[in-house]
Amino acid sequence: MYLLPKVSFGAVSTKYVYDALGRVIGALYPNGTSTFYTYDATGNRTSKRSGAGINSQGFDPDFYRIYYPDILYAGVDPYVHFQNGGWSARRRPSAYFDTNWYLDTYTDVAATNVNPLDHYSNGGWREGRNPSMYFNTNLYLQNYPDIAAANVNPYWHFISAGIYEGRSPFGAALSF
Repeated sequence: MYLLPKVSFGAVSTKYVYDALGRVIGALYPNGTSTFYTYDATGNRTSKRSGAGINSQGFDPDFYRIYYPDILYAGVDPYVHFQNGGWSARRRPSAYFDTNWYLDTYTDVAATNVNPLDHYSNGGWREGRNPSMYFNTNLYLQNYPDIAAANVNPYWHFISAGIYEGRSPFGAALSF
């Protein structure tokens, strides 16, 4: 399968990826969710999946493939790429984790040369750090006591389930 370059993307637009026949095979929506499509030999859409594959750290492989089409075109494992250099190139592991922002905001983390997603997942969230300006760890936990009581990474919860449940990345206090 050959892929054509992406089309529009921005704060309020959807980014699409097409195959050589012009069929949509991927979409990244402004809210950070993504969808992939597959087709049978006769051109009929056979499947659609959304939000699949988000790992326990909050890495979204669908987002990574669509946001960085070089990874999609090369056919490499997006998580392996991120772990082996994508983060140091300051690539984003999801729509709600901004590697640049995290390292620029938390200079103590940048000074240690540690993967910022690993840092956040392994304790940064417990310190009240935010994965980006688009997600507030403390507000999410304060406004969703069920998540606080479950003692789970709030960012991971949001991108794997909360966004689909209609929860706000800023807790109930703010919405976008």
